[in-house]
Amino acid sequence: MRKAVVALALLAVVAASCANAPTTSSKGTGSTSTSVSSTSVSSTTRPPSALDALTRFFTATAGIDQNLKAAAVEANGAIGTTQITITQHMLDTIAAADPTLAADDIPAGLPSEVLLRVLTAQSDLVSRYYAFRGFVEAQPGTIPRTNPTPGSMSAADYLLTCLGSGGEAASSYPADVAAARSAASNAPPLTPVGPSSQAAADLAIWLHDIVEANSGCASCGGARFTSLPPITWHHVAPLTPGGNAWDGDMAGLLFTAQYAPGQGWTVQVNAC
Repeated sequence: MRKAVVALALLAVVAASCANAPTTSSKGTGSTSTSVSSTSVSSTTRPPSALDALTRFFTATAGIDQNLKAAAVEANGAIGTTQITITQHMLDTIAAADPTLAADDIPAGLPSEVLLRVLTAQSDLVSRYYAFRGFVEAQPGTIPRTNPTPGSMSAADYLLTCLGSGGEAASSYPADVAAARSAASNAPPLTPVGPSSQAAADLAIWLHDIVEANSGCASCGGARFTSLPPITWHHVAPLTPGGNAWDGDMAGLLFTAQYAPGQGWTVQVNAC
């Protein structure tokens, strides 16, 4: 049972972890709230800084992190010697760890050094979340651990491989979120920008890239955002007759970004 030992070892690494979201994403207006208490220092005991604009984000990330840990406990308990048991309670626990809540609370217009740290922490959550994709794509029931078609990846193989992909993000998250707090506390207060601004559009594109890297093209976690890919806005003609034009590229990857009042930005990329 060497294979089982390796799989369970991966689970141990992800015990702090990580499932499913659309490949097209929209950046909202940041109106979502959560009841999880924030661990940030009160603004009355420190000078004003960019941290004030990120209180909701750090509150949301604390709750998501706890939900991901709860999902990891469920996943560990589901894996037996001969089969993996999927329950609706498990799927509901994973769904409660969706990092979209935190993404909606990232304000546009942050200094690049703060924004990068924030997006790195957000990508840790997204990586961990999509590492549960093998569970989410299964139906409640049991999955045999034995591979019925040797030479190809079975459902159990895919599930365990995906689960292991969240390990680096899980171990990196505490330091990454601390670095984001530190960078924000040392930056001047945020100057608000409009929801239809280019800064808001760029943020939506980067957030979409984080989700796409972890969920697009059949991927399942494992991608951390440690740099800001350059975004260039320029008209690109349709690639096929009757197709849509493109609004620019991000490190060579074509994108469209459209804003709707009250809904935010919707981003699509030319991927897969």
